[in-house]
Amino acid sequence: MTMTSWSGAYDLWLASLQSENTRRAYRQAFEDLVRFRGNDLQTVNRTDVARWMEDMRKRGLSAPTIGLRLAAVSSFYKYAEYTCEDLRVSNPAAASDRPRVHLYGKANYLSANEARALLRAINRKTLQGRRDYALFLGYLFTGRRNSEWRCVRWGDFINKGSKVMYRWSGKGKENVLSELPTPAWASILELLKADGLHARIQAEDYIFAPFADSIRRQGWDSSRPVGSRDVLQLLKTYGKRAGLNPAALKVHMLRHTAAMLRKEAGDDV
Repeated sequence: MTMTSWSGAYDLWLASLQSENTRRAYRQAFEDLVRFRGNDLQTVNRTDVARWMEDMRKRGLSAPTIGLRLAAVSSFYKYAEYTCEDLRVSNPAAASDRPRVHLYGKANYLSANEARALLRAINRKTLQGRRDYALFLGYLFTGRRNSEWRCVRWGDFINKGSKVMYRWSGKGKENVLSELPTPAWASILELLKADGLHARIQAEDYIFAPFADSIRRQGWDSSRPVGSRDVLQLLKTYGKRAGLNPAALKVHMLRHTAAMLRKEAGDDV
């Protein structure tokens, strides 16, 4: 087999990955493997992968990083096996002894009391406060990633009997429907009713929109969502008011917090 066919399989595999973040991470994995082993993908065997694993350990790479890179290699060879019939494929990472990673073992998250303090630090008497309260309460109740929640539009909500569902996309998933907890939905309705927008909001309008001033909605631009950096800055501002260390706060911590609070309540993470 020529390198062109294997190179073509590699390009097709990368293109098949829906998430840009996954593509970037998997591409880095193969760049590291090629650095260690060379770019002849056809002849990579299990011994090569085992030696590569040991090399990564010696370089101080973490268990999650090593596990991710092995998953990338396995993913490519599985793709080539089922998609590229003209290639003789043997998955060299199929039986790899991947490092065990404890879910959320090193994750940073807020305690229940810290989460409550964060929400209490938001002044809900202002429109911005109502928006920010609904935004952060949603992160804590849904466990969605940054863009998966702040980019929600009015048309993403669907009433199904006594339940409200919301549509989200992110990290290789498109148009997923999940149930929205009642408190999160109530906080959104509180924002819209206080603003007088509830009766005229359009399906394409973003719920968490940026605005020019904190008093009048006319300055809000509902055609775009509040920015990722703005959300981080708001988190740090409210966190400081709540007595938390703003330097340690990241928006992704709210996702971990949601997972750990559910775990403490008896759910499966």
